[in-house]
Amino acid sequence: MANARGRSTLERLESRVNQLPLLPDVVVALLRLDPLADDYFDRVAALVRADPAFAMRLLRFANSASLAAARPVGTIDQALMLVGCRGAVELVLGHSAMRVFVPQHDWERDLWRHAFDVACLMQAFAAMVASRPMDARKAYLFGLLHDIGRFILYLEAPDELRRVDETSWSTPQELIDAETAICGFTHAELGYLAVRKWRLPEELAEVVRDHHLSPGDPRLAPLRPVIQLIQDADWLSMTLAVHQDLWRSLATAELLARMAPRDLRARYGLADESLLDLVRRALQHSVHMQQSLGIAATDQSTRAEPTSPRQRR
Repeated sequence: MANARGRSTLERLESRVNQLPLLPDVVVALLRLDPLADDYFDRVAALVRADPAFAMRLLRFANSASLAAARPVGTIDQALMLVGCRGAVELVLGHSAMRVFVPQHDWERDLWRHAFDVACLMQAFAAMVASRPMDARKAYLFGLLHDIGRFILYLEAPDELRRVDETSWSTPQELIDAETAICGFTHAELGYLAVRKWRLPEELAEVVRDHHLSPGDPRLAPLRPVIQLIQDADWLSMTLAVHQDLWRSLATAELLARMAPRDLRARYGLADESLLDLVRRALQHSVHMQQSLGIAATDQSTRAEPTSPRQRR
């Protein structure tokens, strides 16, 4: 009976991946643009105008209270000048992914909030990766989609996933082992299949597949810096979300001590205050993105820390 149920779950998961709609062509086109090209602004503007839903979302964001525009923004060009091309692309990416996995329940909103937290933290730290500074736009994309396979698991195997959450595990590998034993698939493997289905870069697919491997794993090779970064951002998001009171109740040294054993200061060459300031600004950016997409928690408007996903990861 257990094996039959496992096969049924596996079939549903594979079917869900095969049935995923493709991301809009505008998303793929935006990701292929060269940010250093002289006509980058014009090309971004043209692509955004080509999709009314994206255009409306961008204008709404540009006129939001978080940006505090001096006067109403009425054109795409004005919105791009205010938000920036990178900000507009981030918004389009988030909006597109959420069109595939529309957040209708608390667990879906929780997972999306965490995804935006990790994306914004990765973006903030990208230039400080000593071994290989990363493109901030690429880092954001990696963070946003790193757990996309979780949505497929929760949509098709909610009962099994409750069993995963009740399983005793203390390392990412133990979580992966539990998902494999119970569901027959891991969220990392499902995410890899989803990214390939969406025709996104192969490097992104590999990062999604391998983001729970140890940074010392020889299989990672050139992906090691980005895997380390994604795990640091993931860990920061979860730690500071679970302990939301730390921002207000602890001094800088105590707060950083609670972040042990990860020595983020040494890894990214940041002094204490600089590190905390970077994290706060990244998470505040995440809150702004969540607000623009309608998934922000009601108590996030005046704070820089995110709401934690209820499920353990």
